[in-house]
Amino acid sequence: MFHNAFATIALLAQLAAPADAYRTAVDAMRAIPLPAFVTYRAQIDPGDATIELTRTPGYYAKPRLAYGADFYYPYEWYAAYRSSDGLSRLDFGDGPAFSHLALFDPTWSGISVWMRRGLLGTLDRAPDLATPAPEPTPAAVTQIADVYAFDPSAYRVDDGGIAWCGTDPGRVLRLRATRDPRRHPLQRVTIDAVTGRICIVRFEIDADEDGARFDGYAELRYVPLQSYFLADESYIDVAVRESGRLLGYAHVRMHYGDERVWQTLPDAKYFTRPPKNGELRSPADDPNPDPLGP
Repeated sequence: MFHNAFATIALLAQLAAPADAYRTAVDAMRAIPLPAFVTYRAQIDPGDATIELTRTPGYYAKPRLAYGADFYYPYEWYAAYRSSDGLSRLDFGDGPAFSHLALFDPTWSGISVWMRRGLLGTLDRAPDLATPAPEPTPAAVTQIADVYAFDPSAYRVDDGGIAWCGTDPGRVLRLRATRDPRRHPLQRVTIDAVTGRICIVRFEIDADEDGARFDGYAELRYVPLQSYFLADESYIDVAVRESGRLLGYAHVRMHYGDERVWQTLPDAKYFTRPPKNGELRSPADDPNPDPLGP
């Protein structure tokens, strides 16, 4: 342990200035390839809140942040994710449901949706697709998209101390937006001092939903898997207010377990919704369109 601590201090002493270190780490993340498909087992570890899933008549998953009860049972579901259009299939209860929400996206690209759309976009809305996306080939999904919310020129970056990325020493950077804070909600990142990649991201949540106001943060932790980088854990910590009155706090953790990456998965088996009223439905029939903005 002491050896690791001294190694950490030595590595941090050699690192660049905070702003330069952040810019280099963002560039390193953008260079990581995206897997075409990911399967995983989601495990909800409730604190004083949980994420409840229901299935709409159109076979879309509708998550809701539930809070206020004395106790919530842990539970899990299985998921398959497709990078070409951000579609996830979730198997829970008595059948499948589908979603484009960032909560179910285990890749680095998912965090851009989290930060662009906040808690509302994470828990309650889905994007519109003009046509069903074709099954991607390995070459169709190659790199993590540019993420506006990570723009190095939009933040003041300061050192935040030492942390750990698994067994590797890490450097914490604290960020404060210098412009357009609602579109640049990052608060903190932890950079692996060995690989130069970002392993932990924390960003502000500031959103209104169904008459309630949520403010707090979300934190995502990432781990390497083969040549990819996938979410290992997400954590939501918010205060809930209504008309300025504090209703309570919500803390909930989701673990992405048994993750596997795939070059192909059969579309008909995983990503086509079941028939409804004699007509084959597809993800393009999303009843609640909400196109992603810049």
